[in-house]
Amino acid sequence: LSGGKLTLDPQIAWTDVRAFEDTLAAVQPVLDATPAAAHEHIVAAARSLMAAYPGALLGTEDEPWIAKPRDALRARFVRMLMRLGEALEAAGAWPAAIDVYRRFNDRFSGHIPALLRLVDITVDAGLEQEIAEAQTRLADAYLAEGRAAEARVIAEDLLTRQPGDAQHVERLRRTLVA
Repeated sequence: LSGGKLTLDPQIAWTDVRAFEDTLAAVQPVLDATPAAAHEHIVAAARSLMAAYPGALLGTEDEPWIAKPRDALRARFVRMLMRLGEALEAAGAWPAAIDVYRRFNDRFSGHIPALLRLVDITVDAGLEQEIAEAQTRLADAYLAEGRAAEARVIAEDLLTRQPGDAQHVERLRRTLVA
């Protein structure tokens, strides 16, 4: 205890935040080496980062004082993972970038910037099935945020690509009444 703050000895006490910060520190050199870093190193860094951030850090407390630090840690995670995805894109490693963005959205569904990147990459790579999956997720995320106009454009495109698909028809209907 010093200056009113309690400090834990990292040699004795493990904390999720310390483990996450250590992982961030280990990931940064991979990004600094990009584009020289092989995309396998970037993928490994992304997986390591996702393992170090399994969800909200700092326990499960819902006290107001913990919200700001918890949100700051999540924001750091999101920024770093997006940078890793962008590094994979820059390296032309489309399948690896798709995998990173997909895994990210499996864990944190509805993250529109990552979904936009996922749509862009699948379009650039010409992966029709993956385009539809990514667009579906993006349209649903827009609807969840009350952004019906954006969702409608995507829903219309999905129906053009897959006419008669009942889920796409229903999605388009939801955009019209939202």
